[in-house]
Amino acid sequence: MRKKIEVYTKQGRLNVQEVTLVFGPHFAVTVRKKGEKLSFEMVATHHGFKVRDVNTMRDNQLEKVIDAVVRYNPSLKTDSPEFVEVSD
Repeated sequence: MRKKIEVYTKQGRLNVQEVTLVFGPHFAVTVRKKGEKLSFEMVATHHGFKVRDVNTMRDNQLEKVIDAVVRYNPSLKTDSPEFVEVSD
């Protein structure tokens, strides 16, 4: 399980504490490391959601959110073939 945030670029791996992707007219996704915990936040203007510890496999809130989105919107489902698990 990953304990850090990693950004992959054409130049290689960078270790950072926070990454925010801002896109479209008013959307953002933030992944933040605080201590040993990773949080995930997705917002659209003034509303969104935050999962405080994505490292927790037991009762993982982020996975539940993803499952709910796919369950109610099956056409949005994707299994990223580009995801590669990297060990710490």
